[in-house]
Amino acid sequence: MSETGAVPAKDLIDIMIKSSERAFRQHYNISGWWLDDAPEYFLTSSIALAFAKNNRVPVLMEQPVWETLSIAAALPHGRRRNDDRRTGRFDLVLYWGKGDPRGIVEIKSPLYSADKGRILPDIKRLCDSMRKKEGSQIQFSVFLYYASASDPKQKYDSAGESLKHLTERIHEIVQENVSGDGLVALSRCGKPHEEEEPGAWIIAAEVLVRKGSEQSFK
Repeated sequence: MSETGAVPAKDLIDIMIKSSERAFRQHYNISGWWLDDAPEYFLTSSIALAFAKNNRVPVLMEQPVWETLSIAAALPHGRRRNDDRRTGRFDLVLYWGKGDPRGIVEIKSPLYSADKGRILPDIKRLCDSMRKKEGSQIQFSVFLYYASASDPKQKYDSAGESLKHLTERIHEIVQENVSGDGLVALSRCGKPHEEEEPGAWIIAAEVLVRKGSEQSFK
Protein backbone atom coordinates (compact mmCIF):
# COMPACT_ATOMS: atom_id res chain seq x y z
CA MET A 1 0.00 0.00 0.00
CA SER A 2 1.58 3.27 -1.10
CA GLU A 3 0.86 6.58 -2.76
CA THR A 4 3.03 8.43 -5.23
CA GLY A 5 4.89 11.26 -3.51
CA ALA A 6 3.98 10.11 0.01
CA VAL A 7 6.60 10.32 2.75
CA PRO A 8 8.02 6.81 3.36
CA ALA A 9 6.47 5.09 6.37
CA LYS A 10 9.79 4.62 8.17
CA ASP A 11 10.46 8.37 7.89
CA LEU A 12 7.13 9.11 9.57
CA ILE A 13 8.19 7.09 12.61
CA ASP A 14 11.52 8.94 12.71
CA ILE A 15 9.66 12.28 12.65
CA MET A 16 7.52 11.19 15.60
CA ILE A 17 10.51 10.15 17.71
CA LYS A 18 12.68 13.17 16.88
CA SER A 19 9.87 15.68 17.40
CA SER A 20 9.09 14.06 20.77
CA GLU A 21 12.73 14.41 21.79
CA ARG A 22 12.58 18.09 20.80
CA ALA A 23 9.41 18.41 22.88
CA PHE A 24 11.40 17.29 25.93
CA ARG A 25 13.93 20.07 25.32
CA GLN A 26 11.20 22.64 24.77
CA HIS A 27 9.37 21.70 27.95
CA TYR A 28 12.63 21.59 29.92
CA ASN A 29 13.56 25.07 28.66
CA ILE A 30 10.10 26.41 29.54
CA SER A 31 9.70 24.89 32.97
CA GLY A 32 12.93 23.29 34.09
CA TRP A 33 11.05 20.00 34.43
CA TRP A 34 11.13 16.74 32.49
CA LEU A 35 8.19 15.54 30.38
CA ASP A 36 7.06 13.55 33.42
CA ASP A 37 5.40 16.78 34.55
CA ALA A 38 4.03 17.85 31.17
CA PRO A 39 0.45 17.17 30.09
CA GLU A 40 0.34 14.35 27.57
CA TYR A 41 -1.24 16.76 25.12
CA PHE A 42 2.04 18.71 24.98
CA LEU A 43 3.70 15.72 23.34
CA THR A 44 0.74 15.13 21.01
CA SER A 45 0.77 18.75 19.86
CA SER A 46 4.53 18.75 19.29
CA ILE A 47 4.30 15.73 16.98
CA ALA A 48 1.37 17.25 15.09
CA LEU A 49 3.30 20.51 14.59
CA ALA A 50 6.27 18.58 13.21
CA PHE A 51 4.03 16.91 10.64
CA ALA A 52 2.32 20.22 9.84
CA LYS A 53 5.69 21.61 8.74
CA ASN A 54 5.81 18.89 6.08
CA ASN A 55 3.01 19.63 3.64
CA ARG A 56 3.11 16.01 2.45
CA VAL A 57 1.95 14.70 5.83
CA PRO A 58 -1.66 15.72 6.57
CA VAL A 59 -2.47 15.16 10.26
CA LEU A 60 -5.34 15.83 12.67
CA MET A 61 -5.55 15.52 16.44
CA GLU A 62 -8.27 13.92 18.57
CA GLN A 63 -10.18 12.35 15.70
CA PRO A 64 -13.31 10.28 16.52
CA VAL A 65 -12.67 6.54 16.36
CA TRP A 66 -15.93 5.65 14.57
CA GLU A 67 -15.61 8.40 11.97
CA THR A 68 -11.95 7.59 11.27
CA LEU A 69 -12.54 3.86 10.80
CA SER A 70 -15.59 4.56 8.66
CA ILE A 71 -13.63 6.79 6.29
CA ALA A 72 -10.84 4.20 6.17
CA ALA A 73 -13.27 1.37 5.39
CA ALA A 74 -11.98 -0.37 8.52
CA LEU A 75 -15.15 -0.77 10.58
CA PRO A 76 -15.60 -4.25 12.08
CA HIS A 77 -18.55 -6.41 11.08
CA GLY A 78 -20.86 -8.34 13.38
CA ARG A 79 -21.98 -7.71 16.95
CA ARG A 80 -20.30 -4.84 18.73
CA ARG A 81 -18.05 -6.00 21.59
CA ASN A 82 -18.69 -4.70 25.10
CA ASP A 83 -15.21 -3.13 25.18
CA ASP A 84 -15.48 -1.53 21.74
CA ARG A 85 -14.83 2.18 22.42
CA ARG A 86 -16.34 3.59 19.25
CA THR A 87 -17.12 6.87 21.00
CA GLY A 88 -13.44 7.50 21.83
CA ARG A 89 -10.86 9.51 19.94
CA PHE A 90 -7.46 8.69 18.47
CA ASP A 91 -4.66 11.01 19.64
CA LEU A 92 -3.36 11.53 16.08
CA VAL A 93 -4.46 10.40 12.63
CA LEU A 94 -2.13 10.70 9.63
CA TYR A 95 -3.67 10.83 6.17
CA TRP A 96 -2.82 9.95 2.63
CA GLY A 97 -2.75 12.91 0.24
CA LYS A 98 -6.22 12.03 -1.07
CA GLY A 99 -7.68 12.24 2.44
CA ASP A 100 -7.96 8.61 3.58
CA PRO A 101 -6.56 7.70 7.03
CA ARG A 102 -3.06 6.23 6.69
CA GLY A 103 -1.76 5.85 10.23
CA ILE A 104 -3.21 6.00 13.74
CA VAL A 105 -1.18 7.10 16.75
CA GLU A 106 -1.85 6.66 20.46
CA ILE A 107 0.50 8.42 22.89
CA LYS A 108 1.29 7.51 26.48
CA SER A 109 3.36 9.79 28.72
CA PRO A 110 4.86 9.09 31.13
CA LEU A 111 5.47 5.35 31.53
CA TYR A 112 7.53 4.03 34.42
CA SER A 113 6.79 0.32 34.11
CA ALA A 114 5.42 -2.24 31.69
CA ASP A 115 1.98 -1.92 33.27
CA LYS A 116 -0.42 -3.88 31.05
CA GLY A 117 -3.32 -1.85 32.41
CA ARG A 118 -1.86 1.30 30.85
CA ILE A 119 -0.56 -0.32 27.66
CA LEU A 120 -3.07 -2.88 26.43
CA PRO A 121 -6.22 -0.71 26.13
CA ASP A 122 -4.43 1.44 23.53
CA ILE A 123 -2.95 -1.63 21.82
CA LYS A 124 -6.40 -3.21 21.57
CA ARG A 125 -7.80 -0.10 19.89
CA LEU A 126 -4.87 0.04 17.49
CA CYS A 127 -5.31 -3.65 16.64
CA ASP A 128 -8.99 -3.07 15.94
CA SER A 129 -8.09 -0.30 13.51
CA MET A 130 -5.62 -2.59 11.70
CA ARG A 131 -7.88 -5.59 11.18
CA LYS A 132 -7.87 -6.20 7.45
CA LYS A 133 -11.01 -5.01 5.71
CA GLU A 134 -11.45 -4.91 1.96
CA GLY A 135 -10.58 -1.40 0.81
CA SER A 136 -9.01 -0.30 4.12
CA GLN A 137 -6.30 2.32 3.58
CA ILE A 138 -4.77 2.18 7.08
CA GLN A 139 -1.11 1.22 6.63
CA PHE A 140 0.12 1.21 10.24
CA SER A 141 -0.63 2.22 13.80
CA VAL A 142 1.72 3.44 16.51
CA PHE A 143 1.89 3.26 20.29
CA LEU A 144 4.40 6.00 21.10
CA TYR A 145 5.54 6.63 24.64
CA TYR A 146 7.86 8.65 26.83
CA ALA A 147 9.50 6.74 29.67
CA SER A 148 11.91 7.77 32.38
CA ALA A 149 13.81 6.02 35.15
CA SER A 150 15.69 7.00 38.28
CA ASP A 151 19.23 5.88 38.89
CA PRO A 152 18.77 2.29 40.10
CA LYS A 153 19.74 1.24 43.58
CA GLN A 154 19.90 -2.41 42.56
CA LYS A 155 19.30 -4.86 39.69
CA TYR A 156 20.52 -2.53 36.88
CA ASP A 157 23.81 -0.69 36.54
CA SER A 158 22.29 2.55 35.27
CA ALA A 159 19.03 4.30 34.49
CA GLY A 160 19.81 3.82 30.80
CA GLU A 161 20.04 0.07 31.27
CA SER A 162 16.78 0.12 33.21
CA LEU A 163 15.08 1.87 30.28
CA LYS A 164 16.53 -0.66 27.83
CA HIS A 165 14.93 -3.49 29.79
CA LEU A 166 11.66 -1.54 30.05
CA THR A 167 11.39 -0.99 26.28
CA GLU A 168 12.21 -4.66 25.66
CA ARG A 169 9.49 -5.78 28.09
CA ILE A 170 6.93 -3.43 26.54
CA HIS A 171 7.79 -4.81 23.11
CA GLU A 172 7.28 -8.37 24.37
CA ILE A 173 3.86 -7.48 25.81
CA VAL A 174 2.74 -5.78 22.62
CA GLN A 175 3.96 -8.58 20.36
CA GLU A 176 2.21 -11.19 22.50
CA ASN A 177 -1.06 -9.32 22.10
CA VAL A 178 -1.01 -8.54 18.37
CA SER A 179 0.16 -11.79 16.81
CA GLY A 180 -3.34 -13.29 16.83
CA ASP A 181 -4.59 -10.40 14.72
CA GLY A 182 -2.18 -11.07 11.86
CA LEU A 183 -0.02 -8.16 12.94
CA VAL A 184 3.64 -7.65 13.78
CA ALA A 185 5.00 -5.17 16.32
CA LEU A 186 8.19 -3.37 15.32
CA SER A 187 10.12 -1.70 18.13
CA ARG A 188 11.60 1.71 17.31
CA CYS A 189 13.50 3.57 20.04
CA GLY A 190 15.40 6.78 20.37
CA LYS A 191 18.51 6.69 22.49
CA PRO A 192 18.37 6.98 26.30
CA HIS A 193 19.12 10.54 27.38
CA GLU A 194 20.75 11.60 30.63
CA GLU A 195 20.40 15.09 32.08
CA GLU A 196 22.23 16.94 34.82
CA GLU A 197 19.74 15.47 37.25
CA PRO A 198 19.93 11.75 38.16
CA GLY A 199 18.06 9.40 35.88
CA ALA A 200 17.40 8.98 32.16
CA TRP A 201 14.55 9.20 29.67
CA ILE A 202 13.65 7.79 26.27
CA ILE A 203 11.12 8.12 23.47
CA ALA A 204 10.05 4.79 21.96
CA ALA A 205 7.38 3.47 19.64
CA GLU A 206 5.69 0.17 18.95
CA VAL A 207 4.69 0.17 15.29
CA LEU A 208 1.91 -2.26 14.34
CA VAL A 209 1.91 -3.47 10.73
CA ARG A 210 0.33 -6.36 8.89
CA LYS A 211 2.48 -9.44 8.46
CA GLY A 212 4.37 -9.24 5.21
CA SER A 213 4.58 -5.43 5.11
CA GLU A 214 7.49 -5.00 7.53
CA GLN A 215 9.88 -4.06 4.72
CA SER A 216 8.24 -0.62 4.37
CA PHE A 217 9.53 0.28 7.82
CA LYS A 218 13.18 -0.79 7.39
